[in-house]
Amino acid sequence: MRVPSTFAFLLTLLFLLTGIEHTVAQVSPYEGQVPDSTELRVLRQFYYATDGPNWTNRENWLTGTTLTEADSWTGVQLDNGDIKTLHLPANGLTGSLPASLGLLTGLHYLTLSNNTGLGGSIPISLGQTGLYRLELNACQFSGRIPRQLSGCRDLVVLDLRFNRLSGTIPVELTLLPINQLLLAGNQLRGSVPETLGQMKSLFHLDLSRNQFTGPIPSSVRFLENLVYCLLDHNQFSGSIPAELGQCFNLTQLDLSHNQLQGSMPAELTNLPYLNRLIASHNALISIPSWAGKTNIPGFLLVQNNFLEFGSIEPNFQEIGRPWPLQFEYSSQQTLPADTLRCLSGTTKTLHGSMTGTRNRYQWEREIGGAWVDIPGATDTTLTITRATSAQGGLYRVRVWNDLVTSWGQYQYLYTRPGIYLSCLTSPWLKTCP
Repeated sequence: MRVPSTFAFLLTLLFLLTGIEHTVAQVSPYEGQVPDSTELRVLRQFYYATDGPNWTNRENWLTGTTLTEADSWTGVQLDNGDIKTLHLPANGLTGSLPASLGLLTGLHYLTLSNNTGLGGSIPISLGQTGLYRLELNACQFSGRIPRQLSGCRDLVVLDLRFNRLSGTIPVELTLLPINQLLLAGNQLRGSVPETLGQMKSLFHLDLSRNQFTGPIPSSVRFLENLVYCLLDHNQFSGSIPAELGQCFNLTQLDLSHNQLQGSMPAELTNLPYLNRLIASHNALISIPSWAGKTNIPGFLLVQNNFLEFGSIEPNFQEIGRPWPLQFEYSSQQTLPADTLRCLSGTTKTLHGSMTGTRNRYQWEREIGGAWVDIPGATDTTLTITRATSAQGGLYRVRVWNDLVTSWGQYQYLYTRPGIYLSCLTSPWLKTCP
């Protein structure tokens, strides 16, 4: 019996469609954008490059022959047929990262922190991946931060703290949607890019313990989501930018151990959530008052600057009770000694005042390496009549304030020491021959 041509055509079409459907069903569930063979090869290279046989936990690694089976390897996670996650923190990895990691274009999370034997340079090929989070904290990576990481267009967390990285911050990184830029504890240097202000999503900035220099960029005013700003232990200079007062959500600001000068801007007293403000070990000459503010920091630390009671006193609401819950201001630095000269037998007056409305004074003289009170010398001036070479030496004024006390104890500051000599061979005490 002859089959009609129309029926034969339909039968052939059905057969072809069934075959195509069968072929698609075999491929799509198993293979992602990157060939499985490539991803398996990269995983094996990564394993041996980081001394996999000696990892702390290497459960199931290198077992099986398919990428699906690799999903059971410790620290490996797949999504849509591609490797999505490599999560192996504190796992005893040593060696360096292979450049072939850049072939894992579906990689979103690379977390290898706290592997102290893992180092070398950060592969520039990682910029070819789709990383969301790159966490290499507390390893031994060296060299520069690759500017090629700017190819990770969706990168939100870059944690490279406590490595041995050098060079500057690549300007290209400031174009990414990073919300956590964590670079503390490296050897980074130079100035912070003014383009930092373009990182509108940034809420955690940690550049502490590096060698950054120059001013803090005024573009910080655009970081409206910034919550943590840690810039301590660098060499930042200039003044504290008043623009920080526009970082409305700022809760922690650490500027300590830098070379910042001038006055702390009053704009910082208007930050509604600021809880911890640390500006110790700089060269600041005054701080604003938080008196009567509703948004008073819980911690205000300003030791080792050049502050006087004139700006410390307004931050006390009554004797021994500061406005901030914890207010640390003692001790302060003093400027180098002045040299004062006069002829024997003449009168010389030394001056040692300090700003503040409730100050008390006591003149001291250095004798035999110890500071000794001068009886009756409790004013801002000390007059020495009929001066002799025996009275030459180093003088200073100890100052305390009736309002500014801690646990019932006075806190002492000192004015600039003054040297009274008829001749001088060093900045400190030298009597005339």
